[in-house]
Amino acid sequence: MGDIEDGAREAMRTHDTQAPTAADFRFWTRRRRRAAQWLVVAAAAVCVLIVATAVLFVSNRTNRRAAPGGLAHDPSASVQHPSPSAQHPVAPIRSCPAEMPARVTSMTDYWIPQPPKGIDVAKGFIPLDTPTHAVVCAYLHGHHGKITGTRTLRGNLSTIPADLAWLPPAHPDKQPCASFFAVTDGDYYLMALSYPRGTMWLAIPGEHCNGASNGPFIGRNLRAQADTAFRIGHWKLSPPATTYGCPWSAGRLGQQDRFVPEHPVSVRLCRLGDRSSTVSGTPDDLARLTAQLNRLRTAPFDYHARCGPAGQSSQAYALTFGYQVGPAVQVEINEGCHPEIQNGSLQADSAGEVLTLVKQLLGH
Repeated sequence: MGDIEDGAREAMRTHDTQAPTAADFRFWTRRRRRAAQWLVVAAAAVCVLIVATAVLFVSNRTNRRAAPGGLAHDPSASVQHPSPSAQHPVAPIRSCPAEMPARVTSMTDYWIPQPPKGIDVAKGFIPLDTPTHAVVCAYLHGHHGKITGTRTLRGNLSTIPADLAWLPPAHPDKQPCASFFAVTDGDYYLMALSYPRGTMWLAIPGEHCNGASNGPFIGRNLRAQADTAFRIGHWKLSPPATTYGCPWSAGRLGQQDRFVPEHPVSVRLCRLGDRSSTVSGTPDDLARLTAQLNRLRTAPFDYHARCGPAGQSSQAYALTFGYQVGPAVQVEINEGCHPEIQNGSLQADSAGEVLTLVKQLLGH
């Protein structure tokens, strides 16, 4: 059976790109990060003795600068710096649990062996800092919860935060999911990330309807990336993707707070379909679209769209907002549907003036 399972698993890896993705479901249903970096407060004190009076003068200067993208929940802020009494960095995680607890199943659980140390995992999936050490643990379903193998990742580890630190929160339990059983659904991966002052684990179930989690924060499914990292020994960036002729983005941390997180630097407008068309907006277009989108009355995205008698929108559009650092945010408009506009985390009943401007800029 081992050869058969290995062959089936290899076939699944080969056809990963052909399986329905979150993008497919989002387009079928027609998806603030203000990062603040605080510099260390510098204090200087000068004492001057004049006659019999001592005067103490203290000058404190605090300089606050917004990081590129200027959004709430800065991934880089999730590393908690220890008190001056801390003498030594935290030892990195170099090994994996020999087996998973019997109660854990890839279908329902996000199990991690230890809570994080020195890292606030509620603010983002992982910190923006580059880890000093990374390990992937594989528990393939044919081994019945026992470890299949351990892989220490080599090379440029900055690809890990570049790919994962900006992930927006996901809700796999609410999303539509293709109903089928894959041989990889029973697989399970753990990923241990070590930093100079902290460590953390990621749970990456193979179940295709699940996401990945650091404990309190759940992101999108990462089975394919974890499997590749286990096989080749380094983390590969997710490649650019298109859907229905338009560029597609997995989203950006901060889109759960507002349609377009602060400080986008570009916008591309695309009409979806067989005869898709794309234009790049001017700085004025970017400012107008951002302002109009962020004025919309929003609700959490419920992953369901109700369209007209034909069951589909009369026309669909994708607005892709780029940033100096990190991934783009994508806003999708499905004309004639309810909700009519969403960014994968938030939705609004009507696209209103946004749709009018989009049509104007696309020349419709």
